[in-house]
Amino acid sequence: MVVAAARESQRSQERHPLAPVSAEVPTEYEQAHHRLTHLPFQSWCPSCLAHRARADKHERTGESHAGSVPTISFDYFFTKSDGAAAHEGEADSITSLIAVDSHTMFVTAIPLEGKAQLDHANRELVRFIQMLGHGEVILHCDNEPSILQLKRLVLRTRQAMGLKTRESSTVAYDKSNSVAETCIGRVRPLACSLMHQLHGRLGIQLPTSSAIWSWSLRHAAWLMSQFSVIRGATPYELAFGRTFSGELCEFGEPVFGYVIPTTKTTAKWKRMIFLGKTETQNSYVLFDGQAIVLSRSVRRISTTWRSHMAYYLHCKCFSWQFKAGFGPRVLPTMKKAVPKAVSFDMPLGHIEDSHLHDKDAEDVIEHAKAEQQTQEEQRVMAAEDPVLQALQQQPQAFAAEVQGGVFDDAVPSAALPSGPMNVEVPAGSALSTGQAGASSSEDPGLAVPVTPPMQYVEVDDSPRASASARPAEFESEEAAKKQKTEDAKKQRINRLKMDYEKSLSQVKLAYKEYFTVDDSIIDLDLNDDGSGDEDDLWAGEDTVKLDGIPSELWSDAPIDKAPEMPEKWIDDLADKVEVQRLCTMRVLVSPTRTNWQVHNQICERLAAEVFWRRS
Repeated sequence: MVVAAARESQRSQERHPLAPVSAEVPTEYEQAHHRLTHLPFQSWCPSCLAHRARADKHERTGESHAGSVPTISFDYFFTKSDGAAAHEGEADSITSLIAVDSHTMFVTAIPLEGKAQLDHANRELVRFIQMLGHGEVILHCDNEPSILQLKRLVLRTRQAMGLKTRESSTVAYDKSNSVAETCIGRVRPLACSLMHQLHGRLGIQLPTSSAIWSWSLRHAAWLMSQFSVIRGATPYELAFGRTFSGELCEFGEPVFGYVIPTTKTTAKWKRMIFLGKTETQNSYVLFDGQAIVLSRSVRRISTTWRSHMAYYLHCKCFSWQFKAGFGPRVLPTMKKAVPKAVSFDMPLGHIEDSHLHDKDAEDVIEHAKAEQQTQEEQRVMAAEDPVLQALQQQPQAFAAEVQGGVFDDAVPSAALPSGPMNVEVPAGSALSTGQAGASSSEDPGLAVPVTPPMQYVEVDDSPRASASARPAEFESEEAAKKQKTEDAKKQRINRLKMDYEKSLSQVKLAYKEYFTVDDSIIDLDLNDDGSGDEDDLWAGEDTVKLDGIPSELWSDAPIDKAPEMPEKWIDDLADKVEVQRLCTMRVLVSPTRTNWQVHNQICERLAAEVFWRRS
């Protein structure tokens, strides 16, 4: 007996490993006969084993349900609008996270914007475990890198809370997370059934990009936990020890939802659509057309769902944008921080120069941008000028003057009218539609200004008013002569522009081209008009002509000092000249015997105004 006891004690300290069964190799004749057909399957045949052997069976042992520590299994899954399984990154698919408790089979679905939304997935998983009341759990998932990252995040979160948490991983082959895979196969078809019923009521099919799909997946998992009977009880009954007694509506059904009124005259019931119920409260999740709200009371509506089509088409509130809250509120998932840009204001004080900064190049670029903006403004203003539009509609009047872009001084040009010009813009033109069309005239002096790709010399216009703004005091011959002079001046300006274009040099900075005259050796002579025998076209340009004003009203007193008080006869002469000018312009009418007193009052007011201007 002593020897037997010693052997028994020795055997208790030994563990014998199990090895796969090795197939016995038959005779050579049997092997040759099998190689003819390879039927039936033989475990000793290398060819049959390579392509026809099956993996070992995964027998249900019940260890996950029988253990004292519950296991939370979770995994990602994808759904397309047609209800079929999808892949990550595939078009028209939605990403979701499934989580299931091994003790109660309580399941939840967490739709996500993507796998990168780890913070929201972590919060929802921790909340799901806390809702079930588990102090110690085992986290179980497959070996996918993204799901392993989420498991490590949940593990650190619960350990930071002081809760005992263990982790478990499966072997590296597909469908090893059987509990989560089984729940995916039940939740996804149920969500598709809910959407199929909604599509039948509406008469249209909503794509997966619609926010309604995210709420259908969440509501399908909620229905499985509340009403799916497993081992004689529902997961809700096993987890909370009571039967669910809340009321339900059809998914997506139009209802009247109760809201807390802001004022006494505000309606308490509003039209909404039903999207589900909360897991921890007996509250309805509703969409009121603008946001997601929670309500404890609803009333069903006997109406057609198509009349509420705008609610379904304009729903942009996805389930991952919200998290479970308390009371009649749904809290946003997180506040989006609005980035603040650094100010472009120049700092106060002296700025130290750096040899790495090219100040000249920066000034050239800024100057070019300012010039380009100025040219663009001038082009837009010229396109809206009615006078230029009227000139462009008269190509026959200028056909004799323009020959290949050069003016012919021998042919007189058409005189413009001296009075104001009324231009009627026809309907459908560039001005009536607000679009600046390109000029159809070939005259470079009278057409709409077109900015060339180079900078030209800016030549100031004449200080005198235009012909249309002057009083009609010139005869037709004088107007024609003046128009001819103006045309010759514009021809001279065009020649200056051509000379200046030849003096420009191109500079390329940071893939942009600019033009400069720093290296130019050509000096433009603005006094040389190109022809020595012709009369000076600019003669008298700076002379100010004021016909009809007596010399007594002129004064050479300095402008930086107040003039002395003039004599009375000078004031009377100035009043007389001013009244005559206003009468000539038809502003005043000659007095009669009946209104002589009114005329005197007007003269007194005008005299006072003239005196005030002079002082």
